Amino acid sequence: MGSQLRYCGNTPHGWDDLVLQGQPDEAKFAAFYGKGETVVAVASMQMDPVMSKSAELMRRSKMPTLDELRKGKSVLDVGLPSEVKI
Repeated sequence: MGSQLRYCGNTPHGWDDLVLQGQPDEAKFAAFYGKGETVVAVASMQMDPVMSKSAELMRRSKMPTLDELRKGKSVLDVGLPSEVKI
C-alpha cells in the first residue's frame, strides 16, 4: 500500500522494445519503452529521481538510447545545463 506507478511520455505509434532497470520483484523499477532506439515513455515505481530526470531529458531530447540503457547507463548520470534544477 502507498506505492504509486509514475509515467511520462506517450506511445501513440506504439512501442517495440523495453528496457527494465531495478528490482521489479520488490516493486522498485524503471521501465523504458522504446520505438527503435528512441525512448518514448517511462514508467516507474519507487524511483522518483529517475522519473523526474527522464521527463526532463525527454523534454530536451537528451534521453539516452535504449541500447545505452540496456548496457547499464543511468539517466541520473546524464548532465543537464546548470540552470536546470530538478
